[in-house]
Amino acid sequence: MNDETKKILKAQEDYQREYREECLKELQDSGLGFLTGEQAEMILEPSHAPENYACDGEISNAEAFRNWKGRLAETGLSPKRIKEVIKYTGM
Repeated sequence: MNDETKKILKAQEDYQREYREECLKELQDSGLGFLTGEQAEMILEPSHAPENYACDGEISNAEAFRNWKGRLAETGLSPKRIKEVIKYTGM
């Protein structure tokens, strides 16, 4: 791996870390309890990154919702916590 590639990867990692910190701050008073940065990012995906949530409109709303719930579970959220997230986000 050359130095330029290392710089690019470092910049991407720094951006992702900073973004996840912002997501955690946004959810701080949500009542959802302890969250990881990855969980916070995924919770906010429908509002922060609707193009990712809905695959740029290539899938139905129902499919986008099912996929999102699956990705929430992949972050380690329990079914009970996913229900709390859904209620919080209004999805």
